[in-house]
Amino acid sequence: MVQAASTPLAIRRDEQTSPDTLLQATYGMFRLKRFLAKLSSRLRVAVLPYLEGQSIPEIASSLGINTKTVYSRLLLARKHLKTFALA
Repeated sequence: MVQAASTPLAIRRDEQTSPDTLLQATYGMFRLKRFLAKLSSRLRVAVLPYLEGQSIPEIASSLGINTKTVYSRLLLARKHLKTFALA
């Protein structure tokens, strides 16, 4: 049995998923959502599609920006993530 995804970043589980694993995944998702909420919308619109599996060229095309700009925004978001993770 697989849990239906209510959001693109939903946690999926099956019969073999242990409660500890599910708890860790849930906490990780909670922290990721908190981090994403702290990002500027300029960065968030590049990060979310990337997390959902879109390629850099796809993201650039959908946002109407250069691929180098997408790379730059993802790099900046990673720097923010490191700061957030240490807090």
